[in-house]
Amino acid sequence: MNDIKISVIIPVYNVEKYLEQCLNSVVNQTLKDIEIICINDNSSDNSLTILERYAKKDNRITIINNLKNSGGGFSRNEGLKIAKGEYISFIDADDWVEEEMLEYTYNESKSKNLDLLIFLAKNYDDVNSEFYEIDYYNFKCLDDSFKNRLFYFDEVKDLIFCFAVSPWLKLYKKELLDKSNAKFPKERVMHDNPFFYNVFLNAERMELVEEYFYYRRRHKTSLVNMRGHRCQDIIPIADHIINSFKDNNTFDYYKKKLLNRKIFLIRSEYKKMNEDFQKNFFNYIKEEFNNICNDFSMHYEYLINLSQINLSFYFNALRAESYSEFNYLNDFSEALVTINRLEKKVERLKNKNKELNKDIKYLKKNNEIMISSNSWKITKPLRNITCFIKKLLK
Repeated sequence: MNDIKISVIIPVYNVEKYLEQCLNSVVNQTLKDIEIICINDNSSDNSLTILERYAKKDNRITIINNLKNSGGGFSRNEGLKIAKGEYISFIDADDWVEEEMLEYTYNESKSKNLDLLIFLAKNYDDVNSEFYEIDYYNFKCLDDSFKNRLFYFDEVKDLIFCFAVSPWLKLYKKELLDKSNAKFPKERVMHDNPFFYNVFLNAERMELVEEYFYYRRRHKTSLVNMRGHRCQDIIPIADHIINSFKDNNTFDYYKKKLLNRKIFLIRSEYKKMNEDFQKNFFNYIKEEFNNICNDFSMHYEYLINLSQINLSFYFNALRAESYSEFNYLNDFSEALVTINRLEKKVERLKNKNKELNKDIKYLKKNNEIMISSNSWKITKPLRNITCFIKKLLK
């Protein structure tokens, strides 16, 4: 019988500054029946030396040593290949967790036979040494009725794109990952997106526990701050997301949101990049959108499903001859969308003002009727006395 309750998978790459805090929070977990799989992704600093020192003291630690740097998704897949636990936990090597996290989440998952257990995280700004929270990692998309109780996929299927996709915010039943053949794609940015959607579409029994178990460190060298270097990965990742839904026979239900999400991801990442990265990424975008345009049925699906701003972005890429022209067209399109929104807002305010004017006229008319009435005239002395008494009491 398998006596490993949880396999903890930790990808490690050049994190010597933070690694000990991470490992200490794991080896000191109150749940002892765990294995700790650390994948050294060809680190060039002292990360491997630190791992080997901890492994000598704790036989629950297994080290996989990648011969070349292949990214966090590849490393997590390597860990999944040898994981023996009933449940899987992912932790990033520059983060740390509460020491009771695994015991609490295991007992909760086991007692309710959960496929997926979700918990909360706090962010830590390594530059300013400050903790802070954001709604995304607090799952504010779910109201209080979902907290600390079992729920099913059908209850949240329309909120799927509101969920934080991060693998380290969850405890997974390994049986679910095996059944859904859950793997991270090879791309280095946003590889957690396709993995999450594939798992989520297959999970049946879920729970959100309102506990802050995870501490996510933000620092200058974290991957989220280096996306521009991997701009070519964003388009295939967007396609992997769509394929996750196709593979699970749910694409038609989510089609409009998925096509818009693809363009949105490309558009938002492009806007975050500096000029040098934009030059390069524009060429990838133009090539991808030309391929879509040349496929009539696919082109048609984008035309009828994209929002105004996403459709403009799509056509601007097809039209533009350079990234600078592309930027100009996008600025112009966004200005038009803003003007359109403001015009609609003004129209709503005008209608609201008309309603207010009607109410004011109604109140004035009623006031005139009341003042001219006999009862108002009769009670005037009484009102005067009341006002006089109020002044005396002040």
